[in-house]
Amino acid sequence: TAERLLSALSASYHFEEHECFVSASIGLSMFPEDAADAGALMRNADSAMYRAKDHGKNAFRFFTADLARHAARRLTLEAGLRRAIESGELTVHYQPQIDFADQRVIGAEALVRWNSNGDVVEPVEFIPVAEQSNLIIALDEWVLGEVCRQIAAWDQRGVAPVRISVNISARHFRKEGM
Repeated sequence: TAERLLSALSASYHFEEHECFVSASIGLSMFPEDAADAGALMRNADSAMYRAKDHGKNAFRFFTADLARHAARRLTLEAGLRRAIESGELTVHYQPQIDFADQRVIGAEALVRWNSNGDVVEPVEFIPVAEQSNLIIALDEWVLGEVCRQIAAWDQRGVAPVRISVNISARHFRKEGM
């Protein structure tokens, strides 16, 4: 069973003078209930495995219809976000940062927003998809480019410089050349 496999994998082992541990996330998909062919079974098990990962180390999850809907939505979001980065469906909004002592604007935070064919896609929905699919690097670079263009436009119009905060993914900092 999955529980016995997780238990066996969690036992320590020794490598040279180090004690090492392995953790696993297991996704389970059943034939014929969940799918009729090996490819679909593997995709479903993969979805269940990612759900297990979301619950921490050494976990297992069975594939469910809810997971199928979640996976389909995630794939739709990923494809849409890839298109949005290239086609201008994204915008940057600037949230003012206020010094409460004298009520003046001391900066702004750049926030990315996505309007997909008239529907607003919330950041809480698309940012995790960007992180999981490695689109976060392209998204970060797009936001940085837009912020730089906006700063240049403000400068040309004589707007006084202001500090702009930009959220950057931790994954971006691990990228070579950042």
